[in-house]
Amino acid sequence: MASLEGKVVLVNFWATWCGPCRDEMPSMETLYHDFKDKGFEILAISSDMDGAPAVQPFVQKLGLSYPILLDTDFRVDDKYLIQSVPTTVLVDKNGVITHRVVGGRNWSNPESRDLIVKLLKTK
Repeated sequence: MASLEGKVVLVNFWATWCGPCRDEMPSMETLYHDFKDKGFEILAISSDMDGAPAVQPFVQKLGLSYPILLDTDFRVDDKYLIQSVPTTVLVDKNGVITHRVVGGRNWSNPESRDLIVKLLKTK
């Protein structure tokens, strides 16, 4: 996507039925608000087979403002070799995958925030 060129992108694969996914999403929201104006983007890709009817109420309940995409046929999951949710892939400004995190994470902790800052400073 041209709109993502030159940005650090956190691509999160998740589902509404996944407890660790629900647990990490508020910290992702905080991260998004803190860095979205500094060249950072989040794409959260739901693998819920019921699509928007399952995902939309969930997103509204949590008050998520970052982009939520649907992958009901698992095409994107397959391209990224996703075997479990949550799985997060970090992509640097040059479009290179730099990190892969399997399992939930607190994206508000200093280690996570430092990682995003480091990626944003890298040319």
